[in-house]
Amino acid sequence: MALLCVVRPVEGAPRETLRFSDTRTLPALGLQLRVMAGARERPLPIPQAFPYVITTDYAKFKTELFDPRELWVASQHAAEWEDADGNRLILASINGLWPGPFSRPHVLRDDYDAALGKSTPRDGWTPTALATWMNAFAGVNGSTAHRRQPPSPRFNGLAEFRFPATESNLLAYAFQLNPRALGQSQAPTNWLCALFRLSPDTDSTRVQMAVQSRFLHYLTAAPGSPESALAPSARFQIRAQAPGTNLTDVFLASKDQVAASIANLRDWWYAATEHYILISNLSVSERTAIRQLQTDVETLHSVYAKLIPPRVPLRAVSVIRMPATETQYTDYVGPHFSWTGGMWLPSRKELIIRPLDGQGGQARRQNLLHSAYHEAFHQYLYYAYDQIESSPWYNEGHAAMFENVKIQNRGVQVVENPAMAAYLERLFQQRDVKIPEVLQLNLDAFYAQDPPARLANYAVAWALVYYLRTDAARDRRSPYRDLLTRYEDLLWETRDAREATTLAFAELDLGEMAKDFRAFWLSPTRRAHAARVWLTREP
Repeated sequence: MALLCVVRPVEGAPRETLRFSDTRTLPALGLQLRVMAGARERPLPIPQAFPYVITTDYAKFKTELFDPRELWVASQHAAEWEDADGNRLILASINGLWPGPFSRPHVLRDDYDAALGKSTPRDGWTPTALATWMNAFAGVNGSTAHRRQPPSPRFNGLAEFRFPATESNLLAYAFQLNPRALGQSQAPTNWLCALFRLSPDTDSTRVQMAVQSRFLHYLTAAPGSPESALAPSARFQIRAQAPGTNLTDVFLASKDQVAASIANLRDWWYAATEHYILISNLSVSERTAIRQLQTDVETLHSVYAKLIPPRVPLRAVSVIRMPATETQYTDYVGPHFSWTGGMWLPSRKELIIRPLDGQGGQARRQNLLHSAYHEAFHQYLYYAYDQIESSPWYNEGHAAMFENVKIQNRGVQVVENPAMAAYLERLFQQRDVKIPEVLQLNLDAFYAQDPPARLANYAVAWALVYYLRTDAARDRRSPYRDLLTRYEDLLWETRDAREATTLAFAELDLGEMAKDFRAFWLSPTRRAHAARVWLTREP
């Protein structure tokens, strides 16, 4: 096992040097090191899964393929930190050379694993092998490694990397600890590596001195052994619910992947339920909300299945990622989705929830829970319909409805979303409730860049689904009573969201429907009756 450290400064005022003052112990690696002052931890995103349909002479089936480079980077990555100036320190295990090239951009995980098993250097981690690994991981060409005198008996060896002129901002060392000198039988024995990616204006000479005196000299074995390390969830004292009937290979693989991604991160933890794995760096003060979320998502999952029975057996496990700050959330989802309060990321099998900085404890907890309720529906529908894309009005309308439900005694009550209802009333006043237009919107149009237009789309979709699931569903004479079921059947038959919408509404007079829809929302009595609808969990 070898390790790599990468520092990546972002744009801003350059620093003359880096200051290593925060000691971190990584029991899973058997390593102790110093990181930049005030640095925060950043888990590596889970590798994306790309859905494919494989056709043979005998059958057609769906499977998931992966970007082999993303899998390889994940297999090397161990931990990551970022300081207040945006400098990143990435710790990675050198578990093998890059096993590529591959003949296709995406591969089966089994094929990748087989290739990785053959990627160990024949002559060991020589300077040439280390340089080859460095070129692949850092994305450079032409680096070389040169042996140097170790700075203390704690090292068995030291090598300095040299990079081409085009990569003059890189500074790197490979080193090997000496367990006998350290008196630690559990200390890592393989070559490790530290790579710093510096800002163009940084004084590389001063950084080199700091690395030698404040980083390399403090690298040592972690006290104790990897086997004695507590799991993050145990440190956090979150009681994980038993996976139960979902203890499948899929679940175990997901759990192991999550555990590995945070094994060396002090502030991150995970806990499992039957259908979900929670991963977070929220503090212990949030444990009440986390325990409630563990129960609530399973209650909702059973209600989703009762309301919209799955068309295929469900074996998927979803990660619920809950970063502690809004900055961590926006860094993860990217600028295009920085406006969101949460997202379901099907390619990573993750829900990510945005914490609202500056909110009080109760408000922050409610935001976390309601965002999870919303995104968990997207995840359920994605797998219940075998990854067929559904219409935004249907998918987002249901997610917005579930976002504001009340969960009590393992039952779910459908209630109005006050913010959506208030906005809908303003749309009625402006005569701007456009049901036909919203029904035909694709995802890009539904998530309009214009915030008022986007909010109007959400409000109409929520109000329509809420009306159909409550008032219309209770009225045996309503022509819309079975509309949602009809859409669901057509979506499964056609595999086309737009066509399913067109066919489901084809025999309805949308003008009359708009009048009935408006009459419901302008009737306090009918709305009061609708608010008493319960979706009770099956025993």
